[in-house]
Amino acid sequence: MNIIKNLLIFMVLLAMQGFGSLNAQEALTTTVTGRVVDESGQPLPGVVVKSFNLKNTVLTDAAGEFSIQATAAETDHIVVSETGYNLLVYSVIPGQEVPDELSLIKTRTIDPRNEVSLPYGSLSSDRSVGAVSVISGEELESFPADNLLEALMGRVPGLVINQYDYMPGRESLGAYIRGLGAAVYIDGVARDLTGLNASDVERVEVLKDLSGRAVLGLSGAGPVIWITTKKGNQYNRKISVSAEYGFRNPTALPKYLDAYNYATLYNEARENDGLSPRYTQEELDAYRNQSNPVRYPDVDYYDLYVKNSAPFSRGNISFEGGDEGVNYYSAFNYLTSQGLESVGELSKNERYKLLGNVDIRLNDFMRLGVNISGSLNNQRFPNQGGGSGVFNMFDILSRYPANAHPVYFGDKLIISDNYPVNVTNELKHSGFAEGKILNAQNSANLAIDLNDVVEGLTLDARASFDVMNYIIHTKGGTEALYRLERTGTGADTAILVVPKEVDVDMSVGNNTVDRRTEAMTSLNYEKESGKHSLLLNAIYYMALHEWRVTSGDYQPEKLQDLSLRANYNFDNKYTLEADLSYTGSMRMPKGDRFTLFPTVGAAWIVSNESFLSESNLIDYLKLHTSFGVMGIGNFYLEGYNPYYLFQTLWSSAGSWRPGIPGNYADAASIYTILQHESTDFVLPKRRYFNAGVQGQLLEKSLTFELNYFNEYNYDKISNRLYSLPSLVGTEFLPAANYGEDKRWGFDGMVQYSGSIGDFRYSAGLNALYIRGKYLVVDELVSLEEYRKLAGKDMDLFWIYNAEGLYQSESEITSRNVPQAWGDVRPGDIRYEDKNDDGTVDEKDVYTPGAHSPRLYYGLNLNLSYKQVSLFITGQGVADGDVLLSSDRYFRINGTSQNYSELMLDRWPVTDEFPRLTTTSNNNVQNSTFWVRNAAYFKIKNVELSYRLPTNVSRSLSIADARVFLRGTNLLVLSGLNEYGVDPENLNAGITGYPVFRTYTAGVSFSF
Repeated sequence: MNIIKNLLIFMVLLAMQGFGSLNAQEALTTTVTGRVVDESGQPLPGVVVKSFNLKNTVLTDAAGEFSIQATAAETDHIVVSETGYNLLVYSVIPGQEVPDELSLIKTRTIDPRNEVSLPYGSLSSDRSVGAVSVISGEELESFPADNLLEALMGRVPGLVINQYDYMPGRESLGAYIRGLGAAVYIDGVARDLTGLNASDVERVEVLKDLSGRAVLGLSGAGPVIWITTKKGNQYNRKISVSAEYGFRNPTALPKYLDAYNYATLYNEARENDGLSPRYTQEELDAYRNQSNPVRYPDVDYYDLYVKNSAPFSRGNISFEGGDEGVNYYSAFNYLTSQGLESVGELSKNERYKLLGNVDIRLNDFMRLGVNISGSLNNQRFPNQGGGSGVFNMFDILSRYPANAHPVYFGDKLIISDNYPVNVTNELKHSGFAEGKILNAQNSANLAIDLNDVVEGLTLDARASFDVMNYIIHTKGGTEALYRLERTGTGADTAILVVPKEVDVDMSVGNNTVDRRTEAMTSLNYEKESGKHSLLLNAIYYMALHEWRVTSGDYQPEKLQDLSLRANYNFDNKYTLEADLSYTGSMRMPKGDRFTLFPTVGAAWIVSNESFLSESNLIDYLKLHTSFGVMGIGNFYLEGYNPYYLFQTLWSSAGSWRPGIPGNYADAASIYTILQHESTDFVLPKRRYFNAGVQGQLLEKSLTFELNYFNEYNYDKISNRLYSLPSLVGTEFLPAANYGEDKRWGFDGMVQYSGSIGDFRYSAGLNALYIRGKYLVVDELVSLEEYRKLAGKDMDLFWIYNAEGLYQSESEITSRNVPQAWGDVRPGDIRYEDKNDDGTVDEKDVYTPGAHSPRLYYGLNLNLSYKQVSLFITGQGVADGDVLLSSDRYFRINGTSQNYSELMLDRWPVTDEFPRLTTTSNNNVQNSTFWVRNAAYFKIKNVELSYRLPTNVSRSLSIADARVFLRGTNLLVLSGLNEYGVDPENLNAGITGYPVFRTYTAGVSFSF
């Protein structure tokens, strides 16, 4: 808490500095007049024009003209701002005339001429040889989400965001770029972005190929999301406030049978197995009529325990500005979200974050930047009975049939032998789990201009220290639980099974500490001479990452890297770049820890050639390519210590006392080997190739980009347990380099923008198509060729081919092909005997198609008319399949199983699902019977906003004001909709929290 208190004081000091009086009002003034126009020379009415020193504001008239007072005795700064245009600052110097016209440049979401932020430096996009996508923070603010990654969905070509858990406070997301997991860097430091608010983000660069991230060493082996937070703008003081409130509800929830239909189908399952019915007709009638709801309960668990919606809110206030000496940005934001439990303890999350960035000019050649942030997450969840952790309500709701047991018998909570959990008890009487996540992120960077020593030479140094502490306290307990005892008279009684227990003490369920320390020094040289331009960077980087949890210590990760980058440009047309990374990992044996990795690239600005200079079609055209190799530092082996493969590890296996009865020697310890020493291996490597084109056409109305990529992984770490014969005599072989695979594909985007009078529009499409193939795999030599992975696509199913359902005993008898999971009956799935050996077993699996989509795409639409704007983002996938895998919903068999409404379409009613059974494993095998098209399209985000006219907001002393409505997951188009599941996560709402649809309303304003 001291961290947050100190950060709050720091923010107040920043605000006082930024909005303190400069006593400029007492100075002599002069009148400045001018005219504001756009890029084509057309006047811009209603544009805000401010004097920085005097703090007065005027608006341009219908002709774009303005007249404003400025200080006469000292330099003043005229700040011109308008929504949709870049900020313009013009310095009014005593004795110098102001130009008649000030031209504003439109802001563009994607402009290839913009500067690109890269690790430890930046350069014009013209000189970038890699595949880099840029998105502004302003675009991300429209997505009401707990995690910033959600706001990136559908926005960036090549970027795929997967969400695994939707429980408030425990959301789990993964970012993948071209099929590889992406690392996140915030202001140059590898960090977790939990708690980072979109309103605090200046821009996001997605570094997709190696050229942009090679100087990160092993940390750059995979793709990188490079986030830059706001630092404030010179001469543009501003306070911004936003608040948003709404609610969430599930996009889909599973539907299960009522007690009567469940009991009827369970009887059918027993009859299919040759067993007598479990329920009599009298009992079935009682379930249907609810004549005795205690003895014959009919509990709709989802209706009883799941609310229709849960509230969501967030807010933000920020201060920013600066002058010649100091730039600053500080912000406070909060977010609250609740769960769907309608009884007892709610799942809820409260997050508070403070951020302070300041950039100070120490003297003429030195600047100091300090970035400090602190966040606090308060989480509260229902506790699992017995104090074992968070209670997963949906895991129970999907398993318990409607007649499992009544919730109450009088005032007594009821359980049964087969269904020993009473959800009301778990939610209301079993205590709670309370989590706190304290996160402090601190960094400082020093920029020194050494131009007086060597022209064009600068030095940058940065140090950072981040710490995260995650503590979960649990408070357990239980209400008394009873089992219903039936009597012949119908007067049932309740027998105590679990006595009441109240746990008054809080216990620590988890205590995780995550610390990361980094340091970086960069020596930079920039030289221009005629048509020649040279950029050189020499970078030293070191990092220490320590992660400790309650149950034990994890080995700290140490990294070091020395990198060189040279970027040469000739005549603003041709660029050559070379990167060298001499990088080290503590996971390698001493003496072999450092390896040199090269990267090269080139770019050609074709539109700057004379033969295109007069083109009316092409405004900008660039070709670029890169090639490089980088080591993979985050390697592991199942069962191996991933840090010290060069060590032999042993495990205690008891003791042994030699001798005879009555005369034993002292006990001797017995140890077994876990890992054999491995010294003859090198870092696994990844080779990258990228080639792309980007440009603008039709007076910059059409922007496009297309990249081809190819990634080859080799020298993978393997212990070769399968490819080496078993006569070697041990299963603990040394790690070696064995294994190869590759990925390739395309990503790109196209966007068209234009206007018709006051109506402005922009429509964009981005897409990723990806494939992969195994080349060398550790697998049994004796495997049949069709069962080997080598040479096959990486995303293929390995499943059985279903030929439909057996329709009769005669069909089973005449075919006479046994299936490995017991006797089959009519209504069971019939599998193809692929190898024609007379039986169906594991040798008959094959590869019918891709188990995940190969095509990912996003759609973006911006429409605005005067003050009204509409923004829509869509996301979809295609060219892939999915397995209906849940045994809670699709593949029902066995006893004590709940039945979904889908089972009404089982055999023999239809062939949509196999017969019901209580014993068979035949029908739950992975096969084409359960394969469905994975394609879907979602409207991920919609924002409808109204911006107050400038003259109205100014009359209220507000610079800008906007009201908005937002929504997420508003439309889902998928062939899977008929099953009542969300296509992004088929198990959501069944084994965990459902996918949310969100509706919010809010307001934002600045002054």
